Amino acid sequence: MTVSIRMCGEITAAVYEVPYEQLLNDQRQMALVEARHAAFWAAKRFTHRSLPAIGRVFRRDHTSVLHGARRIERLRQEDPSVAARLALIEAGIKATETTMVRENLVFHRDIDPVEVAQVVLSSKVRAVTVSLDEVIVLARAVEAYEARISRPPPELSALVREFVDTTDAINRKPVDHERRTLIERQKTLFADLKSMSAARDDAKGEMSHAE
Repeated sequence: MTVSIRMCGEITAAVYEVPYEQLLNDQRQMALVEARHAAFWAAKRFTHRSLPAIGRVFRRDHTSVLHGARRIERLRQEDPSVAARLALIEAGIKATETTMVRENLVFHRDIDPVEVAQVVLSSKVRAVTVSLDEVIVLARAVEAYEARISRPPPELSALVREFVDTTDAINRKPVDHERRTLIERQKTLFADLKSMSAARDDAKGEMSHAE
């Protein structure tokens, strides 16, 4: 049995020295975005769960998970400090898994709201037993769905907003060093938008492997 998605997130949060709960919100500080992407990467790499399942734990669209995991993997190749943090996460996950197996400890189980709903709906006996924790997770999932229905993933929305703001700033700037810096930022944002778009297409293919 592998470590859970949440355990990957908690180990990542410890390495980045941020509260685990901040991985679940929509804050866009650079360090927090990097930590969130590292958690996606860890869960995708070290658990056997699908992209949608990982996304549900981190309250994200499955395409955001794929985009974030790919982006942090690219950064690992380019930035030694990112590579070092991911190596710490990997070591922490492997050490945790080894210790739990050796000591015969119970692994934390991710509660997936979709799986809970499927159990309830597929049960021939309507008095199926569901724990309080499972009820809470299912209720939060419904609430989150109602809040986000028909809306794009927050990462995509933030990228689009920044791209529009940067383009507007370029149009208002004379030809100088600051304008050239904005143009380089615009190119980076455009590449990120293309990457996320590709990730959304690829994720549709990986959906067929969803549990």
